[in-house]
Amino acid sequence: MMPFPHVDQLSSWLAEAGIDYLELSGPDRQLRLGCAIQQELQVKTTDGARAVAHTVAVRAPMVGTLLHSHPMRRVPLAPCGSLVRAGQAVALLQVGALLVPIDAPCDGVVVEVVAEEGALVGFGAEIARLSDIASEA
Repeated sequence: MMPFPHVDQLSSWLAEAGIDYLELSGPDRQLRLGCAIQQELQVKTTDGARAVAHTVAVRAPMVGTLLHSHPMRRVPLAPCGSLVRAGQAVALLQVGALLVPIDAPCDGVVVEVVAEEGALVGFGAEIARLSDIASEA
């Protein structure tokens, strides 16, 4: 068991790196780090007033080549303005012949697609931003 001062130090390092959670698993050794940073987006409403919308970053779970659509379909998985549900694939990462889904961390509307099709992205790279519809309720 890890002493509490070490846990505090580890938590501090994770926070500095922008990592929101750490998950450790049993006998086959699985380690999972994650981040879902919430930001504010200034938007103009139809009557010209300014409003603040909370957004959540959709981030790459690993290194790969970004695809906004499946190679056999060519229809974007989540274009701007589309409603997505938590766990729904927003984009894909191609790693060799493997396609890995990049899932939405929460229900929301895609307000911005940040990374370009075909870009090589790394772990934690921001792919898109969602308007967090749960925070608006």
